Amino acid sequence: EALVRYWYDIATARGVVSPTIAHTYEWLIAHVPHCDGRPSLVHGDFGFHNMLVAEDRVSAVLDCEASYLGDPAADLCNFLFSTQGAVERDDLLRFYAQAGGVPIDAERLAYFDLFNAFKITIGSIAPLHLLNERNDAPLSFAVLGLQYPHFSIARIRDLLRRADAAQNAAGPPAHGSIIERFDAAH
Repeated sequence: EALVRYWYDIATARGVVSPTIAHTYEWLIAHVPHCDGRPSLVHGDFGFHNMLVAEDRVSAVLDCEASYLGDPAADLCNFLFSTQGAVERDDLLRFYAQAGGVPIDAERLAYFDLFNAFKITIGSIAPLHLLNERNDAPLSFAVLGLQYPHFSIARIRDLLRRADAAQNAAGPPAHGSIIERFDAAH
């Protein structure tokens, strides 16, 4: 929950809180999943882009400044995202389980897929706002802001639908899903 608030605070400070970001924040806060196991060291941006490989083995993991103790599902979902197009998600999840990875249910996967989309969207948009606010901001901020164009509002809405479906497998909540409320408001 603290990490969701951290990213929402960044969005608020940078003025990038759209209705979708606000609804996603609301959903994430209301549906923080229970992790059955003990907390793990979570990298925070785990993927091939932060690994060095030598002789067919990972020799180093880079960019660890965002590490924290938390749910290992967060890193698994980051890794799944980094392998999109290279390997099928179900195949990678099966390999993860066969290699001894801790069991992670569909609800937690859906939650952290959505959380990562939320985080990456804020992390991509915020540098553009800094570039606009500061004359001395490096032009590389524009590259950061345009790096993840596929994390559109439509992507977040799709992940919200999936997360709602995973959360509500036993039946719809009495108050209606976040998507139903979003659609009614827009």
